[in-house]
Amino acid sequence: MIGDSRFDPTKGEFRMFSGGKRLGPLERGIQTKDPKLIIGTLKARCLIDESKDDSCWVWQGARRGRYGFTGRAATNRLAHRVIAWASLGCVGPIEMMPHIHHTCGVPLCLNPRHLMPVTALANILERSARNALLQEISLLRRALEAIDPAHPILDRQLRLDSSAEVPTRSIVHESSRIRVNRLRRNFEYQGRLQAHAQRRFAEIVEVDALMARGMKRPEALKRAGVSRSVYDDWKPRLNLALRAAEE
Repeated sequence: MIGDSRFDPTKGEFRMFSGGKRLGPLERGIQTKDPKLIIGTLKARCLIDESKDDSCWVWQGARRGRYGFTGRAATNRLAHRVIAWASLGCVGPIEMMPHIHHTCGVPLCLNPRHLMPVTALANILERSARNALLQEISLLRRALEAIDPAHPILDRQLRLDSSAEVPTRSIVHESSRIRVNRLRRNFEYQGRLQAHAQRRFAEIVEVDALMARGMKRPEALKRAGVSRSVYDDWKPRLNLALRAAEE
């Protein structure tokens, strides 16, 4: 069990606990699938320019590379993925969320209006195209500075940079070595996720096979070493995977 509800006599209310410790509001919101609590908690830790319509919500907490993250150990999650999941109504397991694309181009932004679920390929292509355009703009700007340092376009560009919600250096060129290491880590992580899913699927298949032979569900779960919550969580995932394989 990840967490349970206990009555706190000092507060006169029920509170969520995990491992003997009271859960924070974000993890409580994730476990209870409370979009309002999740979005409000994450938004409170963002820098927002209220003078602008639809401003970026720039994360002020911890970072993992270019992105913000929350929690520790088992509850360590990328902040933009959590708030995107909440903005979609907390549908399905949070781990099954697709890749999230920042339409604003600001990796630390948590504004749900700037986050869009996409395929991994679409996310990579858009980011690569944007970075290429930014590099070309930088080259053209330096060439214009050499020809006409007083050109009004350069002044306008400087004003745009100075009013940006995050420093422009947050978008940098990625060297081949850094890119290879990042891709290697991603592949290793995806491999661990796939191995975990295969192990869970095998457990669900074993439980179903035992029940098909007439064994009661509690006994089948005990025989396979699977908890009821794990079965209820992974059975729909297995069904989705099987339907996808048939299509």
